[in-house]
Formats: sequence, C-alpha cells, structure tokens
Amino acid sequence: MKYLTPLVAITLLSACAIGPDFKRPIAEIPDSFMFAPSSTGQQVLDTAWWRQFNDPQLDLYVEEAVLNNRNLAIALANVNAAEGELAVARSAFFPSIGYQANVTRGRSAAERLAGGQQVTKNYQLLGNVNWEIDLWGGLRRQSESANAQLEASKQARRGVLLSLAGSTVQTYLQLLGLDQQLRIAQNTLNSYQKTIELFELQFKYGVVARITLEQVRSQYQQAEANIPPIEKSHCQHRKCTVDSIRT
Repeated sequence: MKYLTPLVAITLLSACAIGPDFKRPIAEIPDSFMFAPSSTGQQVLDTAWWRQFNDPQLDLYVEEAVLNNRNLAIALANVNAAEGELAVARSAFFPSIGYQANVTRGRSAAERLAGGQQVTKNYQLLGNVNWEIDLWGGLRRQSESANAQLEASKQARRGVLLSLAGSTVQTYLQLLGLDQQLRIAQNTLNSYQKTIELFELQFKYGVVARITLEQVRSQYQQAEANIPPIEKSHCQHRKCTVDSIRT
C-alpha cells in the first residue's frame, strides 16, 4: 500500500513513546552483612531502635534531634516538594476544566437614543475543557520521573534520620562512658588523699621514710592531673550532643 490513511497513521503514532520503558538494573546485593546477626532485619532500622536501651534521657535527646535538626527538616521539605511534583505530573492525565463568569450593567444604544433610564444586566458564563492526549508517552515519562524522584527523596530523608539517630546515640553513650571515667578518677583522687593523710601520720611518728611519703604524694598528683583531660572531653562530647540535635 503506497499511502497510509490518516487513521492508520494516527494509530501507529499513538503506539510510540519517548524513550524505552525503564527497567531496574540487576544488582547482586547480599541479604545481610557477612558478620551481621541473623536476627537483624530491615524492620529493626525502621523502628525507634534506640528505645531498646530503656533510657528516657536518650529518648528525649533523639526526639529533640528529630524535631530541631535542620538537615532533617530540609529532607522532609524535599519529600513534600516531590509529592507535589508527582501530583502535578499525574494531573496531566486528566482533563482540566475552566470557567469564567462576567456580568455587565448598562443601558443599550436604543435606550440612550430614546433618553430612557432603564438599566439592563448581561450575564455571561464561559467554560472550557482542555485534555492533552499522551500521544508520544511524554506525560507518562514525566510521571515516572516524578515518582522516582519522590522515592529517592523518601530514602534520602530516611538516611538522614538514621544518621542523626545513630550519631546522637553514639555521642550520648560516649558521654556516659566519660561520666563513669570521671567518677572513677575522682574516687581514685579521694583514695589517694586519704592515703596521704595516713602516710603523713606514719612519717610523723617515724614509721615510714620521707621518700615513701613523697611517692604517695606523687601518685596523688598524677591522679589529680588525669581529671582535667576527662572533664575537657566530657564538655566537648556534651557540646557535640547539642550540635547534633540542632545542626
């Protein structure tokens, strides 16, 4: 057949689409890490896993971090924006209906020539329907792209949330460890103080030599010198906890 009829041509064109259909690439991903416990699953990460520590103070820190963290707020805004773009892309598949109403008030030409005072009102209502047929598949591709962007935004927000909770929990646990170290260092210092008092009495009555007393005093000074670095690290970790909540 030398020439195609317009109907056949339209039918052939309607079967065309812009670009091939998207196919997810095959990637070999293991079900779990090599040394991960068998009971660890994806559902554990999707829950408030930090509550397993049964620490109300830690729960407050994580909740405050989720509410006030700027990066998480940006990620949530990106998700909302992607949802809006997907809604706009999908709305193109449906017809759009518009209308316009006008009211005019005045005297006709005949009334003005006759000198009449009668005022008339004219009402006008206009409607329109617009529907773009997805002949080339462009609208479908836009919808698929918007849906992929939405899923990517959701995963990005989930990644920010996991990173935020993990860093907050890690910093808090390090802070607890420093609290314990500080208590041990202070208790050690107090013990050396009592030891010095005991050796001073023994030296006073000639039970021990001065060198023994000075050795005990040296141990006390060493224990005293260990406290400031721990206090400094404690303050830094506490500051890091606050920064991780607000950053």
